[in-house]
Amino acid sequence: MQKQLQDAYRDSREPITPETGKNKLLWMVGEIGEVIDILKKNGGVRAASDVELRNNLVEEMETLPCA
Repeated sequence: MQKQLQDAYRDSREPITPETGKNKLLWMVGEIGEVIDILKKNGGVRAASDVELRNNLVEEMETLPCA
């Protein structure tokens, strides 16, 4: 199954080079920083219970790439 998924998505991603790896890592750290800022500013309980805040948090997390 893993092989089938790798084959199915092989051409949908750009090739990994040191430069693209570095850029993706820096971008991901920036996005994670935005998620952390929301949590630090509002607290985890409020971020989970306030619908608008939770939607903002989910939106930020959805932009993170899946490994």
